Amino acid sequence: MQVLRVDGAKVVPLASLQQGQYVGELSLVDEAPTSARVVAQSGVRGMFISRLRFQQYLYTHEAAALRIYTLFTKTLAERLRQANKRN
Repeated sequence: MQVLRVDGAKVVPLASLQQGQYVGELSLVDEAPTSARVVAQSGVRGMFISRLRFQQYLYTHEAAALRIYTLFTKTLAERLRQANKRN
């Protein structure tokens, strides 16, 4: 999958994702508009979970919530490091 930032007619590639990587985690955490678009380069299987269902799960599974938020934090930190290298 290709992650793109779309600004009017300008399209900027941000990242290429491989099998097993995930997208959309920011939408599970906050209510802000999406910051990028994802385009499949080949066949992709995806899974969708609404923010409400995600939050309900986390509130009732504390150990899982800790693991998930730790993973999200590591992923966001790595993506930020990569973005800083590009600038």
